[in-house]
Amino acid sequence: MLKTLGYIKKFTYIKDNKWAVAEFLVLNDNKLIKISGFINDIVIGVLYQITLELIPISRNNQNIFNCTYYKVQDMNEKIFIDYLNSDLFNKYIDNNLDNIITTNYTCDYIKEILFDKDQFLKIDLNLKSNLKNIYKKLSNIYKFTILESEFTENNLDLLLLKSLKELDKQHNHSFEELLNILINRILDFNYLHNIVDFEIADKIFLHFNKDRYSVIRIAYYLHYFCSKILKSKSSTYTSMQSIKAFLIENKMLPFLEQHSSEELINNSINYAIKNKLFIIKKEKVYTYQTYTDELNIAWYLTRKKKVKKLNHFKFKKYVNQIEQEVKKETNISNFKYDKSQVNALKKFINNRFIVITGGHGTGKITLIKGLVKLFKKVYPNSNFRIATPTGRAAARIKESFEESNATTIHKLLQYDVETRKFKKK
Repeated sequence: MLKTLGYIKKFTYIKDNKWAVAEFLVLNDNKLIKISGFINDIVIGVLYQITLELIPISRNNQNIFNCTYYKVQDMNEKIFIDYLNSDLFNKYIDNNLDNIITTNYTCDYIKEILFDKDQFLKIDLNLKSNLKNIYKKLSNIYKFTILESEFTENNLDLLLLKSLKELDKQHNHSFEELLNILINRILDFNYLHNIVDFEIADKIFLHFNKDRYSVIRIAYYLHYFCSKILKSKSSTYTSMQSIKAFLIENKMLPFLEQHSSEELINNSINYAIKNKLFIIKKEKVYTYQTYTDELNIAWYLTRKKKVKKLNHFKFKKYVNQIEQEVKKETNISNFKYDKSQVNALKKFINNRFIVITGGHGTGKITLIKGLVKLFKKVYPNSNFRIATPTGRAAARIKESFEESNATTIHKLLQYDVETRKFKKK
């Protein structure tokens, strides 16, 4: 095996986005060779140490070396100077500029340069134009390589960076623009595209921004706490007082004085409203999601066509039949649906949508059995499905009557954990 150092100048062939052939410049002698293998992830211009098989394959009078391994090369002073003197940068390097650059930096040359552009441009004001060109070239080549390294070294979730990479294919951001997104807009970006959980995005925000008391960060914590409150209450809205109390309870602002804390919270609330994290109606605080969900459901229900009502005598007849069937199945000789249950059966068969509530032991499962039996009598040729929020609830219904074929909402609509979307609608 042969190890060598250099970079890909261009790909000459790519198959299935994996296997490829490329022109590779060996750094120590500026010799151009052809390499092949599963190398499509190699970034053009980035310096790699690669491992090649000793004996090349000859094709069309060209020797092609099979690449079996590659990794991004760490830079020492000599390697970095050689890299700056390669054909990528040599037209910008003069007047001993490579030595001037290396004397101003320690070891992580490219990272130090890219993360502080202003400092890099100050190292020699007479050669500022050259330095600008070097920075632009370096940042275009290394922008995601450096960011991936930063994410990996600091145990940050790479899924957000992957999404930024996809976005970059459309917009071709500069490194400075990407850094600005990571420092100032990563929480907005994550919220807009729903990529990772808020706490994961917050860790990335804090790494790049450092400001624990940023208005943006507190606004998203208000939204996060609001969502937690709504989930715990099974509600679509809460009060701002409850959200503020939750914020203080979780010690988000422990070192701020009270007046500073109030100002920060108020500014964060304004940011949340402006950026559609919250919608406030008559002192009721909704998240944007719960408010629009409620509106959409209400709109959908108003568009539902009315059903043809079942006549009273036929309804009574069916209820009597159902009670006799349940009596036999449960061995309860005096089984009868009570007044509220009969009313629920009637509303169910005469409406396209109803809500039935009841606490523990109020006979909800027995009522569901009646709903199914009534539906089958009125619509004998139609199919039905029973879906519950939890597997436990579905299991209880199936235990009561197997023909219910109860399942969870997530299974029925084929929820995809990776995309966080339902396959069926």
